Amino acid sequence: MPSWMSRLAGPIGFLGLSLLVGGCKPAQAATVCTALGAVAKGQKDAAPILQHCLDSAKPGDTIGLPAGAYLLRSPIFVRKPMTLMTAGIAAAAPACRAADRRCATLAPMMSESALAQAPMPINIEADRVTIDHLIFAGARVRAPQAAQALCLSQHGRSLAGGIRWNGEESRIARSVFRDFACYSALEFGTGSGAIVDNLFAGNGTHNVKMMWSDGLTVHEGRSLEITGNRFLDNTDVQLIFGGCTDCKVTGNQFRHSGSEAGGSFAELMIHAWPGGATSGRYDRTVFSGNDIDCGAAHRCGFGIMVGALPWYQAPTSGGTIQGNRVRNAMLGLNVDGLSGPVDIGANDVVAVPGSYRASCGVRRIDNGTNIAPSSRRFIANARTAQSAGAQSFANCLLNYPALPQ
Repeated sequence: MPSWMSRLAGPIGFLGLSLLVGGCKPAQAATVCTALGAVAKGQKDAAPILQHCLDSAKPGDTIGLPAGAYLLRSPIFVRKPMTLMTAGIAAAAPACRAADRRCATLAPMMSESALAQAPMPINIEADRVTIDHLIFAGARVRAPQAAQALCLSQHGRSLAGGIRWNGEESRIARSVFRDFACYSALEFGTGSGAIVDNLFAGNGTHNVKMMWSDGLTVHEGRSLEITGNRFLDNTDVQLIFGGCTDCKVTGNQFRHSGSEAGGSFAELMIHAWPGGATSGRYDRTVFSGNDIDCGAAHRCGFGIMVGALPWYQAPTSGGTIQGNRVRNAMLGLNVDGLSGPVDIGANDVVAVPGSYRASCGVRRIDNGTNIAPSSRRFIANARTAQSAGAQSFANCLLNYPALPQ
């Protein structure tokens, strides 16, 4: 078990979980997919049984999964409004921990042939879908060679990730997304809703090329609330946005355990993907009260990254970024590549002066906040602009690891 899991959850192996057996039957206002009990902890693909329970549900039903661990060797699809949760857990119960005998665990392990069916192991393709009190566990630790083969393949990287979600009025709560080998643990494509009180942990490996993984990727959100989530050792960007209007991103916690393998390029990134893939618009969106601490080993490059220019050219504008706390990042707040005004001010950023490894070589950093010269005209808060450094990190990723040859 990874060290970060032991600290969060205690010494509980996720395969040693209790289960219920039988057919599907009503229980506590939910239809319990108890047929899964026959394949708990085994090597048999549980996906056909789970898919049958999902397909048999009526729109608006609640499907309960018995506590247990279920291997998924083929993709899963949710194509109608429903709630998917662990059977027997009240919605008000404490959130699932990293390894938790109370909670059902879905453990994808795909082969590249699954690309003919879906781009990711679990696919949400409906409005008004809720996930509550579930654990999603990737193959990074369970089957590292198979996971790495997917990550290094030309087309199969996304199959080593977790969930792809598109839908309005979505809700993801009190769940865990951990140990996915690369790509992203949760990719929220388009839609609205809430992502609250979840744990994203141990996704990807920072010091192995192409084994990086985001914790949560939001492509284009609308009226999306992301609140009270915990991010630990997600190894590309812990939380990354391509666009989000009328959104609320508050009270999230970002941490690192201290190992190089658990590092990241950035903690919170607000930008657009290139080529018009996303808008980079953050009109009326607020980022506040987020707590970032990369630890004494400074295991993240950028604490808050606003703009895409370190990676590529893409537009970024709008939104308010205030009242966030950043500690122990190589560079606490970096603004580089804005295309329009962004309200940035009153963030509690502590500088960690030093020379740091980057993809462009070693860079010296003396100021905790940096606004690149091309972006300074878009910062309305004069105090923020005057007190910040003025470097550009175009094509220069901080915390670029010493990768094995």
